[in-house]
Amino acid sequence: MVSERIKTLRNKLGIKQPELGRLAGVSKAAVSQWERGLAEPQRDALLELQRKRSVNPLWVARGEGRMFLQAGIDDRHRAPLISWSAVGSWPGVIEDQLPDVNNILCPIRTGPNTYALRVQGDAMTAPHGRSYPDGAIIFVDPDQTESAADGDSVIAELLPGDQVTFRTLVDDGANRYLRALNPAYLPITQDFEVLGKVVGMWVEG
Repeated sequence: MVSERIKTLRNKLGIKQPELGRLAGVSKAAVSQWERGLAEPQRDALLELQRKRSVNPLWVARGEGRMFLQAGIDDRHRAPLISWSAVGSWPGVIEDQLPDVNNILCPIRTGPNTYALRVQGDAMTAPHGRSYPDGAIIFVDPDQTESAADGDSVIAELLPGDQVTFRTLVDDGANRYLRALNPAYLPITQDFEVLGKVVGMWVEG
């Protein structure tokens, strides 16, 4: 069914309904209708997905062929593991400027500028539920910065200055701040700029 394929596609891309809507040029409500089987994507929406993410329109509409037109695009992607000090300059920094860069296999499909970071400290280690333990590898997509919404895990730069931090974005319209998953840490209420959205995690060993 088209509705199931839409859900599968969105999960493969690692995005939520609003982001898929933006990619397809439609509203979140339209995507919700697709996934509930109340409507099907129009031709223009399918062509937008093809243009922006190489999605195969025939796969979405009829289940024919591969999910993505570009060979191997639905396979896992390797992202460079960079230092926290390089985050503010990414993607201006290129890999051959980074000494001994390691490319980490990402468990999901990612954008071309996605990079990896090693979590430092226990601020994002939660007592239950979603958690990012010290030493885990996280994957950050700077191209999804504008789509970062309330509840998303983000990399942000605190202003003024150049301190970069990893927190959960809280944005309820009236308040916008950064929150740790570990309740022992206080919220960060100073001005900040979101530099990227965390799209995946890998824990070694």
